[in-house]
Amino acid sequence: MTAAVCGIRYNTWRGWGSKNIVPGVEDCIRISRYLEVSLDYMLCGKENNSQAKIAEVQNLLEKANGKLLALK
Repeated sequence: MTAAVCGIRYNTWRGWGSKNIVPGVEDCIRISRYLEVSLDYMLCGKENNSQAKIAEVQNLLEKANGKLLALK
């Protein structure tokens, strides 16, 4: 991947690696879109798995509802 593909100046791109400079938010968004990964994954190595989180919350709500019904 080259800097030009993401619309980033080459010197800026090189500076990130050689000077340990963190890219700005807009540049991170451009790169993540090019790589087709989430910002979470690109910056932290974690993939945002919202479907699993939604299923987990639904499961917890169902359990809580069952316990509430048992108290009645």
